Amino acid sequence: MKYLLIVMLMISSLSSKAQKIYSFNQLDSLQNIEKKNIIVFVSASWCNYCKAMDETVFKEPAIIKLLDQQYYFVELNAEDQTPIVYQNHKFSFNPSLGFHEMAIILANKQKLTFPSIYILTNANEILYQHKGFIKATNLFKVLNNIKY
Repeated sequence: MKYLLIVMLMISSLSSKAQKIYSFNQLDSLQNIEKKNIIVFVSASWCNYCKAMDETVFKEPAIIKLLDQQYYFVELNAEDQTPIVYQNHKFSFNPSLGFHEMAIILANKQKLTFPSIYILTNANEILYQHKGFIKATNLFKVLNNIKY
């Protein structure tokens, strides 16, 4: 029994800490407290590259630290049907397109690609966008070069 407890403690300590994840619904009140740029990670449940980024890039300690200190990190499943209320506007799932309105707006009239990363100012201007998988080292460089 003692051996089992030790093994369970070791396994639980191996789990990686992740960055804080916020929803669009929280951003208005967060921006009132502290202005920060926003990173939106747009994914889909079936997307293997999205899962790979979750399991590698967003588990890198340097990325976690930078995201927690300087950004509000939002994960957006483009196929989620939950309405979003952000800056007094309601954004909904678009059944005819099969994607959430917020993902479509971020794509800015371009084809939705998964995964995608958008870095927005606290005034919602797109500073940077990347479509497809991005390595942790490259994302770290981008995050460090964004001025806010």
